[in-house]
Amino acid sequence: MKKRYKAELRAGIFLNLGLLLGMVALFLIGSRFNVFSSALHYNFAVPNAEGLLVGAKVFVAGVSAGKVNRLTLDEKTRKVLVQIDVAPGFSNSIREDSFVELRTQGILGDKAVMIAPGSLDKPIVPAGGMIKAKSTSGLQQLAQGGADLIRNLDQLVQELSSFSGKMNKQLDLKKVNRAMARLDSILAKLDRGDGTLGALLNDPTLYDDAKSLVGQVNQNRIVRNLIRKSIRDAEEKQAEKETQPG
Repeated sequence: MKKRYKAELRAGIFLNLGLLLGMVALFLIGSRFNVFSSALHYNFAVPNAEGLLVGAKVFVAGVSAGKVNRLTLDEKTRKVLVQIDVAPGFSNSIREDSFVELRTQGILGDKAVMIAPGSLDKPIVPAGGMIKAKSTSGLQQLAQGGADLIRNLDQLVQELSSFSGKMNKQLDLKKVNRAMARLDSILAKLDRGDGTLGALLNDPTLYDDAKSLVGQVNQNRIVRNLIRKSIRDAEEKQAEKETQPG
């Protein structure tokens, strides 16, 4: 009985602990995604939904604030009525001068709803109210992207031109060309045998004569040194004989 009681107690503890952890996790998820807060509904109309889907993200000033709830086509106006759900915390930013714009998001081209916050001195749009829509066609977005690309390329060309100008100022090509011409002239003279160095490089007889001359000078200097040493030795021997007693 005691073993059975302990097993049931252990199972009950684990069950209650699991339920408690589940409730905490559910509460945290609800707080993060506003599950338990009642979303506010807003509407806007556009001539073309441009691929907008139910569940697409809604941003207020670039901050994730909700999602698209429903899309319907108005048979009278031929416009697409879009209903969005926005978290209550963003209601103060949606004013009468706010506007909605459909933007492409991400590499896959998913559409999203961008709401620009309004001025604080303008009235707040009530829940269920209409927000003004700014129509931006795909061609307009493409043209805007092309204009941005052209501006970036123009800036790059200007920077490269400025860098090239600075390099030209620092490096005088005329001076470099003159120095190269002088070097070519010197090498040509040496190759032709002009001048003393050129003659030594090109005429082997002059080189041999110079070598023998240097060798002869060295030989004469050695002979002179030997003669001087012999004379000094003879004088020293003669002095020693004279100092010895007769």
